Amino acid sequence: TVRGAALYTGGTLSITADSVQIGPGQPGQPASPGTLVIDPAIFRDAGFSRYKVSAVQSGLTVADNTLIDLTPQNLVLDTGYQARPTGADLSQFSHLETLPLFEREPVNLSLTSVRGGKVIDRNAGLIIGSGATIHADPGASVALSSDRMLTVFGTIDAPASNIDLTLQNGLDSDGFFPDKAIWLGSGAALNAPGAVVL
Repeated sequence: TVRGAALYTGGTLSITADSVQIGPGQPGQPASPGTLVIDPAIFRDAGFSRYKVSAVQSGLTVADNTLIDLTPQNLVLDTGYQARPTGADLSQFSHLETLPLFEREPVNLSLTSVRGGKVIDRNAGLIIGSGATIHADPGASVALSSDRMLTVFGTIDAPASNIDLTLQNGLDSDGFFPDKAIWLGSGAALNAPGAVVL
């Protein structure tokens, strides 16, 4: 179990692997061997305030129809917490709860795909699959970065937030790659409308 919840601002969780897939993918289409598969529920349940996920060899994919819900959970003190002695284990007199929007800090997400020195797949990049959704609270930061292809088929829903799509400078020895680009599919949506938090 991985937990980073706090009374107000949680911790930071950084995950790095050669290849990463967030979400289970389609039935009958298992992830490639050596790929780290991350259950998207971790973004909702673990309580961290910042998530950094990086693939450093063969790309990062958010599987089709996957929901990354960045609604945070905080620790809330139980009744009678004042009677606990100094130095007591906080987990023994608190519980996880989703606070009202105006009381909670937004959760930030960074997804990065870069290729190391041993290039196995020159087409590796960052893909947000069809039907996939990244949902964040107002004021959050959602950053996608790749040194190859950055392709969005799904939706990033982050009201009054920062959505950053970045192509990094690679160290390619083979020269120019004409397909190094940011692509938005016909069904893609990057939503950052204004929001009122009361």
